[in-house]
Amino acid sequence: MKDYLNYKDKICVVTGAASGIGRCLCEELIHLGAEIYGLDIIDPQMKGIHYIKVNLEFQKSIDEAFELIPDKIDKLFLVAGISADKRFSFETVFHVNFTANQYILDYYALKKMNSNGAIAIISSMAGVYWKEYIYEYQNIADMNGWDAVNVELEKLNKKHMVDGASYILSKRAIIYHAMKKIKVFGEHNIRINVLLPGSTLTAMTEKMIADGLKEELLKTDGVAGRLADVQEMVKPLLFLNSEMATFLTGNILLGDFGFYMMDYVGIQSNDHYYDFSVFKK
Repeated sequence: MKDYLNYKDKICVVTGAASGIGRCLCEELIHLGAEIYGLDIIDPQMKGIHYIKVNLEFQKSIDEAFELIPDKIDKLFLVAGISADKRFSFETVFHVNFTANQYILDYYALKKMNSNGAIAIISSMAGVYWKEYIYEYQNIADMNGWDAVNVELEKLNKKHMVDGASYILSKRAIIYHAMKKIKVFGEHNIRINVLLPGSTLTAMTEKMIADGLKEELLKTDGVAGRLADVQEMVKPLLFLNSEMATFLTGNILLGDFGFYMMDYVGIQSNDHYYDFSVFKK
């Protein structure tokens, strides 16, 4: 049978390799014969990958990690992310979910990636209204470099922001930034696409379920009536970065079992879930 995905011997870099979607992705890439460099703050202890420790909250850690990655790579999967719970500061959530990805795209992707390469980024359905609220984060997302982003974050009046604002802003901002990179990457024949998962059963959502938020999570999965399995997000990621998608770039793929579009066309009202300002009225 023809290998339509064509990951064999491809050099793949995966952030967030120790758990959830990232870990499952690494397992599938192993089966597909890829050479994998798995980045995470925790060692995934997985045979078949090259583990590189990284703390995505800090630019220096990213620089040190990318020194250990081969000079040329084929596929980049930016999967790592954290939720806006009490363990993390506003800045930590924003840096892990946005600034780290922005930095990797701006400073390493073109330098490291082969022509005909591909980049797939995990955002979230929390970012689906990125265009409608661009005015709330554009000045931050347009900053060039870690220090400049920090300056803009310090200007935010965080006391007047809704719960989870750091997560929502970061997930909207990374979609915007990825779309800004279409042309420059395309000129080097490198594709870039973004996947917005609906509620998926990971360690992050298991904690939310334990906190009594299962029904709230189920609201964002269309008519599925269940949370997605991690493999149901890994498969579209594999597709987006594969040889089956060589003319696809600048796509924002919704992994929500129709949740957003049913609301958009009026089939099922979801009260425009996620359609709100992160600033309190």
